[in-house]
Amino acid sequence: MHLNCQNIWAVGRNYAEHIRELGNDANSQAKPSNHSSTKNPMIFLKSGSSIVANSKSFSLPKFSNDVHHEVEVALRFGPELDVDAFTVALDLTARDTQNLLKAAAHPWTLAKSFKHSCPLGEWSLLSADNESKAFEKLSDLKFSLRVNGELRQQGNTKDMIFSMQTICDYVREHFAVLPGDVVLTGTPAGVAAIKPNDFLEAEISNFTKANWRVESSYA
Repeated sequence: MHLNCQNIWAVGRNYAEHIRELGNDANSQAKPSNHSSTKNPMIFLKSGSSIVANSKSFSLPKFSNDVHHEVEVALRFGPELDVDAFTVALDLTARDTQNLLKAAAHPWTLAKSFKHSCPLGEWSLLSADNESKAFEKLSDLKFSLRVNGELRQQGNTKDMIFSMQTICDYVREHFAVLPGDVVLTGTPAGVAAIKPNDFLEAEISNFTKANWRVESSYA
């Protein structure tokens, strides 16, 4: 069944090493089973219209000089709002803009939901088994990103602060989720800037690969 994505529910600060590399307080979002004051995932919204299909080219926004790649495992909500597929994705972030917004205590929308800000791979369907079994399958996935052949990021879903089950349950409980909506589950350390003519290759080991090229002109 073809499902259109209207919303991308993205999780911020879900890998400890990424929290540290951006200078955020790692203790403010430790694993909930520890002495954390943050009991719930931090969710922000990207527009479904920001998706770039696999093997396509995309351009960068005029307003930013520092767009970073963030490779992530993406999930899809099916017709009954269960998780029915997964793939690899990039949560592109205008880091300079985000830093200004954070300093002003403003929402991150401009830094996160600009045109072409969510390159997305081909979906790998999950079996019709119950959702708990699906989450078990996804709990130990190795994923990575190469830029022009150079390894930039690599991670494993077992290192997530909030589990996929916790994230999806929280999103479904608190937001107006629709069939086809996507969940981005967080990025590991290694984020860095991309530039025109870069070739990006992302993969989830043993499951899926995707690639995109950054166009030479800005949007």
